[in-house]
Amino acid sequence: WELNPMPDETELMEFYTTTFQPMESWSFKEKSISADLRDFDHVNLLKQTYPHELKGIRFLNFGAGLGGASYILKLLGAKVTNIEPFHLPSFDWEHYPNLSFAEGKFDVIYSSHSLEHVTDVQATMTRFDQLLKKGAYLFIEVPNCRQSNCTDPKNGGQDGMIRIPHTIYFTMDFFKILPYQEILLSTFEGGIREQDIPSVTTHEDGNVIRYIGRKN
Repeated sequence: WELNPMPDETELMEFYTTTFQPMESWSFKEKSISADLRDFDHVNLLKQTYPHELKGIRFLNFGAGLGGASYILKLLGAKVTNIEPFHLPSFDWEHYPNLSFAEGKFDVIYSSHSLEHVTDVQATMTRFDQLLKKGAYLFIEVPNCRQSNCTDPKNGGQDGMIRIPHTIYFTMDFFKILPYQEILLSTFEGGIREQDIPSVTTHEDGNVIRYIGRKN
Protein backbone atom coordinates (compact mmCIF):
# COMPACT_ATOMS: atom_id res chain seq x y z
CA TRP A 1 0.00 0.00 0.00
CA GLU A 2 1.25 3.48 -0.80
CA LEU A 3 0.40 7.00 0.23
CA ASN A 4 -1.68 8.70 -2.44
CA PRO A 5 -0.81 11.36 -3.39
CA MET A 6 2.83 10.69 -2.59
CA PRO A 7 5.00 13.66 -1.49
CA ASP A 8 7.86 14.42 -3.83
CA GLU A 9 11.45 13.79 -2.74
CA THR A 10 12.09 17.47 -1.93
CA GLU A 11 9.08 17.60 0.41
CA LEU A 12 10.14 14.39 2.10
CA MET A 13 13.76 15.54 2.58
CA GLU A 14 12.53 18.81 4.07
CA PHE A 15 10.31 16.89 6.48
CA TYR A 16 13.16 14.66 7.69
CA THR A 17 15.69 17.45 8.03
CA THR A 18 13.48 20.08 9.68
CA THR A 19 10.53 18.36 11.34
CA PHE A 20 10.91 14.66 12.07
CA GLN A 21 14.15 14.49 14.07
CA PRO A 22 15.17 14.48 16.79
CA MET A 23 12.05 13.03 18.34
CA GLU A 24 11.42 13.55 22.03
CA SER A 25 10.31 9.93 22.33
CA TRP A 26 13.83 8.77 21.46
CA SER A 27 15.07 8.71 25.05
CA PHE A 28 18.54 7.59 23.99
CA LYS A 29 19.18 10.57 21.67
CA GLU A 30 21.44 12.34 24.22
CA LYS A 31 23.96 9.48 24.35
CA SER A 32 27.30 9.94 22.64
CA ILE A 33 26.71 6.58 20.93
CA SER A 34 23.03 5.96 20.24
CA ALA A 35 22.20 2.27 20.02
CA ASP A 36 19.34 0.35 21.58
CA LEU A 37 18.54 -3.31 22.18
CA ARG A 38 17.04 -3.65 18.73
CA ASP A 39 20.34 -2.57 17.14
CA PHE A 40 22.27 -5.16 19.15
CA ASP A 41 19.67 -7.79 18.28
CA HIS A 42 20.06 -6.99 14.58
CA VAL A 43 23.86 -7.14 14.69
CA ASN A 44 23.73 -10.42 16.60
CA LEU A 45 21.41 -11.83 13.93
CA LEU A 46 23.83 -10.69 11.23
CA LYS A 47 26.68 -12.43 13.05
CA GLN A 48 24.62 -15.62 13.13
CA THR A 49 23.55 -15.58 9.48
CA TYR A 50 26.31 -13.79 7.55
CA PRO A 51 28.82 -16.48 6.47
CA HIS A 52 31.94 -14.36 6.99
CA GLU A 53 33.34 -12.14 9.72
CA LEU A 54 31.86 -8.67 9.90
CA LYS A 55 35.30 -7.11 10.32
CA GLY A 56 36.34 -5.42 7.09
CA ILE A 57 32.98 -5.69 5.30
CA ARG A 58 31.39 -2.73 3.52
CA PHE A 59 28.18 -2.01 5.42
CA LEU A 60 25.53 0.41 4.16
CA ASN A 61 22.94 1.63 6.66
CA PHE A 62 19.98 3.07 4.75
CA GLY A 63 18.11 5.46 7.02
CA ALA A 64 20.71 5.37 9.76
CA GLY A 65 18.76 7.66 12.09
CA LEU A 66 20.95 8.47 15.08
CA GLY A 67 23.53 5.81 14.20
CA GLY A 68 22.29 2.68 15.89
CA ALA A 69 23.76 -0.44 14.30
CA SER A 70 26.36 1.65 12.45
CA TYR A 71 28.19 2.35 15.71
CA ILE A 72 28.28 -1.34 16.58
CA LEU A 73 29.43 -2.40 13.10
CA LYS A 74 32.12 0.28 13.13
CA LEU A 75 33.43 -0.94 16.47
CA LEU A 76 33.49 -4.47 15.02
CA GLY A 77 35.75 -3.23 12.22
CA ALA A 78 33.30 -2.78 9.35
CA LYS A 79 33.61 0.02 6.78
CA VAL A 80 30.38 1.91 7.34
CA THR A 81 28.40 4.13 4.99
CA ASN A 82 25.33 5.89 6.38
CA ILE A 83 22.48 7.19 4.24
CA GLU A 84 20.58 9.70 6.34
CA PRO A 85 19.40 13.30 5.79
CA PHE A 86 19.68 14.00 9.53
CA HIS A 87 23.09 15.12 10.84
CA LEU A 88 25.22 12.44 12.50
CA PRO A 89 28.39 12.94 14.56
CA SER A 90 31.62 11.98 12.81
CA PHE A 91 32.70 8.45 13.70
CA ASP A 92 35.17 7.69 10.91
CA TRP A 93 32.46 6.67 8.48
CA GLU A 94 30.95 7.89 5.21
CA HIS A 95 27.70 9.80 5.52
CA TYR A 96 25.46 10.88 2.63
CA PRO A 97 21.96 12.38 2.51
CA ASN A 98 20.61 9.89 -0.06
CA LEU A 99 21.46 6.74 -1.99
CA SER A 100 22.58 8.54 -5.14
CA PHE A 101 25.90 9.39 -3.43
CA ALA A 102 26.79 5.80 -2.53
CA GLU A 103 29.53 4.26 -4.68
CA GLY A 104 30.95 0.79 -5.23
CA LYS A 105 29.58 -2.49 -3.95
CA PHE A 106 28.56 -3.48 -0.44
CA ASP A 107 28.67 -6.75 1.50
CA VAL A 108 25.63 -5.89 3.63
CA ILE A 109 22.85 -3.38 3.03
CA TYR A 110 20.81 -2.77 6.16
CA SER A 111 17.52 -0.91 6.37
CA SER A 112 15.77 -0.84 9.72
CA HIS A 113 12.44 1.00 9.83
CA SER A 114 13.45 3.20 6.90
CA LEU A 115 11.97 1.66 3.77
CA GLU A 116 8.47 2.64 4.90
CA HIS A 117 9.48 6.32 4.53
CA VAL A 118 10.57 6.44 0.87
CA THR A 119 8.69 7.93 -2.08
CA ASP A 120 9.52 5.17 -4.59
CA VAL A 121 10.09 1.73 -3.09
CA GLN A 122 10.82 0.04 -6.44
CA ALA A 123 13.50 2.60 -7.32
CA THR A 124 15.03 2.14 -3.87
CA MET A 125 15.10 -1.65 -4.23
CA THR A 126 16.64 -1.33 -7.68
CA ARG A 127 19.37 0.89 -6.24
CA PHE A 128 19.95 -1.62 -3.44
CA ASP A 129 20.45 -4.34 -6.05
CA GLN A 130 22.95 -2.20 -7.95
CA LEU A 131 24.97 -1.69 -4.77
CA LEU A 132 24.93 -5.31 -3.56
CA LYS A 133 27.89 -7.54 -4.33
CA LYS A 134 27.29 -11.09 -5.49
CA GLY A 135 26.75 -13.05 -2.31
CA ALA A 136 25.92 -9.89 -0.35
CA TYR A 137 23.18 -9.75 2.27
CA LEU A 138 20.14 -7.49 2.36
CA PHE A 139 18.66 -6.98 5.85
CA ILE A 140 15.31 -5.16 6.05
CA GLU A 141 12.95 -4.55 8.93
CA VAL A 142 9.67 -2.67 8.46
CA PRO A 143 6.37 -2.32 10.33
CA ASN A 144 3.88 -5.05 9.54
CA CYS A 145 0.67 -3.58 8.18
CA ARG A 146 -1.17 -6.90 8.09
CA GLN A 147 -1.89 -7.23 11.80
CA SER A 148 -5.28 -8.42 12.95
CA ASN A 149 -4.39 -6.98 16.35
CA CYS A 150 -2.80 -3.74 15.07
CA THR A 151 -2.75 -1.08 17.79
CA ASP A 152 -0.46 1.50 16.15
CA PRO A 153 -2.31 3.30 13.32
CA LYS A 154 0.99 4.36 11.69
CA ASN A 155 1.88 0.72 11.12
CA GLY A 156 -0.88 -0.12 8.95
CA GLY A 157 -3.96 0.68 8.31
CA GLN A 158 -6.62 -1.36 9.89
CA ASP A 159 -8.83 1.75 9.83
CA GLY A 160 -7.96 2.49 6.19
CA MET A 161 -6.10 5.69 7.12
CA ILE A 162 -2.53 6.55 6.18
CA ARG A 163 -0.59 8.77 8.55
CA ILE A 164 2.66 10.72 8.35
CA PRO A 165 5.48 9.85 8.38
CA HIS A 166 4.94 6.44 6.75
CA THR A 167 4.47 6.45 2.99
CA ILE A 168 4.65 2.70 2.21
CA TYR A 169 2.81 -0.09 4.04
CA PHE A 170 4.33 -3.58 3.82
CA THR A 171 3.08 -7.14 4.08
CA MET A 172 5.19 -10.29 3.99
CA ASP A 173 4.04 -10.84 0.39
CA PHE A 174 6.36 -8.03 -0.77
CA PHE A 175 9.42 -9.92 0.48
CA LYS A 176 8.36 -13.34 -0.75
CA ILE A 177 8.87 -12.30 -4.39
CA LEU A 178 12.22 -10.52 -4.04
CA PRO A 179 14.90 -12.02 -6.35
CA TYR A 180 17.20 -13.14 -3.52
CA GLN A 181 17.86 -16.35 -1.63
CA GLU A 182 15.65 -16.11 1.42
CA ILE A 183 17.64 -16.48 4.65
CA LEU A 184 14.94 -15.22 7.01
CA LEU A 185 11.39 -13.96 6.65
CA SER A 186 9.23 -13.70 9.73
CA THR A 187 7.27 -11.32 11.88
CA PHE A 188 8.60 -10.21 15.24
CA GLU A 189 7.41 -8.43 18.34
CA GLY A 190 9.80 -5.58 19.00
CA GLY A 191 10.12 -1.86 19.49
CA ILE A 192 12.48 1.08 19.60
CA ARG A 193 12.49 1.46 23.39
CA GLU A 194 15.58 0.18 25.18
CA GLN A 195 13.57 -2.12 27.43
CA ASP A 196 11.94 -3.90 24.48
CA ILE A 197 13.62 -7.20 23.66
CA PRO A 198 12.41 -8.46 20.25
CA SER A 199 10.89 -11.94 20.12
CA VAL A 200 10.02 -14.07 17.09
CA THR A 201 6.43 -14.97 16.38
CA THR A 202 5.03 -18.00 14.58
CA HIS A 203 2.33 -16.17 12.66
CA GLU A 204 1.91 -12.96 10.67
CA ASP A 205 0.72 -10.83 13.57
CA GLY A 206 4.09 -9.60 14.81
CA ASN A 207 4.34 -5.83 14.73
CA VAL A 208 7.40 -5.88 12.46
CA ILE A 209 8.52 -7.88 9.42
CA ARG A 210 12.16 -8.94 9.38
CA TYR A 211 13.79 -10.09 6.13
CA ILE A 212 17.30 -11.26 5.24
CA GLY A 213 18.13 -12.20 1.67
CA ARG A 214 21.31 -13.18 -0.18
CA LYS A 215 22.11 -11.98 -3.68
CA ASN A 216 23.14 -14.97 -5.82
